Amino acid sequence: MARTHSVTQSAANLYITPQGLSRSIAQLEREAGLVLFTRTNRGSELTEDGRRFLPLAEEVLRSYEEFEREVAKLSVASARGVEGGLKLVVPPLFTITNMLSRILGRLAEEMPDVRVTVSEHNSCDMIGYARNLSDEQLSSTLLIATVPEYRAKDYLSGDRYLLTRLFDIPMGIRVSADHPLATRRSVTRAELARERICCYAEPVIEEVTDWLLADYGGADYAFKGSVSDLAERFPDAVSISGGYPGRPPREGCVDIPILDTVTVHAIAIAANPTSSLVRRMRDCCQGVFRS
Repeated sequence: MARTHSVTQSAANLYITPQGLSRSIAQLEREAGLVLFTRTNRGSELTEDGRRFLPLAEEVLRSYEEFEREVAKLSVASARGVEGGLKLVVPPLFTITNMLSRILGRLAEEMPDVRVTVSEHNSCDMIGYARNLSDEQLSSTLLIATVPEYRAKDYLSGDRYLLTRLFDIPMGIRVSADHPLATRRSVTRAELARERICCYAEPVIEEVTDWLLADYGGADYAFKGSVSDLAERFPDAVSISGGYPGRPPREGCVDIPILDTVTVHAIAIAANPTSSLVRRMRDCCQGVFRS
C-alpha cells in the first residue's frame, strides 16, 4: 500500500478484500503501537513512523521469500509431466503448527522425483486465489483451505474445481496448567464467555472465535496476535485453538474440548479433472492427517 496509496488496489494485488487488508493493517498498528498510514487527498500515505517501519517490513518480506525458496529445495528434482513442478498452497494454520513439516516430509518420501513449491495464503481469500489462477496454473496446484462447517456448503462451486474434505479440526481451548479450568474435561461456550480470550491472529480462527461467543455478548479479548505460545504468555486467559491431527502436547499447558463447538474442515481444492501428480500430492496430504 506504500506503493499504490490505495487500499482497493493493494487488496486486489494480494487477492484479498479491502476489508481484510484494512483489518490486517489495523492489527499490525495495534501490535506495533504505531500509526503507519494516514488518509490524504492523494490516498493512503505513510506517516513518519510508517516511513521508518517500511524498510523493516521489506526486510521481513525478503526473509520470508528466502524461506519459501529454501522450502522449495526440499525436493529438487523436476516434476514428470508438469512443467515447473507442483505448487502447494496452505493456510497460516499449517505453518504455525507441525502440519506443513509433516506434509513436506511425506511428499519427500513418496514423491521424491517431483519438485514441490509451497506458499501461504489466508483461507478466507483462497476462493479468490483459486479463481485468479489460469487453467494451466490450476492444473499443477493443490490448495488447502480451512473452512468453518457453517459455511462449507457454499465454499466453492462449479465444474472447474474438485473439492476433497481432508480432515476435520474441532475447535477447543488451551490453558496453562495453573488455570482454574485446567482440571476440567470439557467446557461450554457459556463458560468461555466469562473468560478472557487469547486468539492467534489468523482470519479463520478469529472468525470461529467470534462465532462461538456471539450468543454470549462476544469475546472478551485479552490479546490477538501472531504468536504461537499464547497460553504461556497469558496464563490467566484462555487460548482458542484447534484439535488438529497429530497436535503435540505443550509442556505446562492443558488442551480441553469445547462441548458445543464448531468444526473447521480442511478442504483440498484442485482442478477438475485432476492430474495424476496432483492426486498423488492430495493423497499424501490426506495420508498425513489420517496417520
